[in-house]
Amino acid sequence: RPGGVIRFLLGPPAVGKSSVAREIVRLRPRTPVFGNDAMAEIAAGMRPGIGRRPGGESPDAEAELTALLRAYFGALAAFDTAGFDVVADVTFHRGH
Repeated sequence: RPGGVIRFLLGPPAVGKSSVAREIVRLRPRTPVFGNDAMAEIAAGMRPGIGRRPGGESPDAEAELTALLRAYFGALAAFDTAGFDVVADVTFHRGH
């Protein structure tokens, strides 16, 4: 199967990105959603994308946050390479 489609749902926290993602999944079952909620689970306590991000705000977590974001985008690319559509429910910041 050729590459999948990555749908980015962009916007600040609490504007409805997760609700839109759920609706996409309802209409297109078997479409994984990978975003802020998944990253918060992976990095419990860090909450990247929700106040904590690379760029000097959290010097103690800078390396770990940067590595986590690289892994996140790598995972999106892996979904695409494997031919899966995926919804990226994420909040971007200037530091990304």
